[in-house]
Amino acid sequence: MNHQDIVTEIIKVLTPLVKDKGVEQITEDTELTGELALDSMQVMNMLLELEDAFDISIPVNAMADIKTVGDLANQIEQLMSGHS
Repeated sequence: MNHQDIVTEIIKVLTPLVKDKGVEQITEDTELTGELALDSMQVMNMLLELEDAFDISIPVNAMADIKTVGDLANQIEQLMSGHS
């Protein structure tokens, strides 16, 4: 699975979470807590869905360094390749 596939899957998971927030388009540069205004519960639900989708475990403390969809995709890529 390449980087763009991961980004696409993240966007697929995020879309229902932000459907009522007036977000027109989610891209790799979209900020998770800024532009999407995800609260902590939505972030946790998103992480659980992504862990299931990619069959990985995302450490909660990793979210401190993740600002955008692209950052999250990079983190997932690292976890899938065995590097944290």
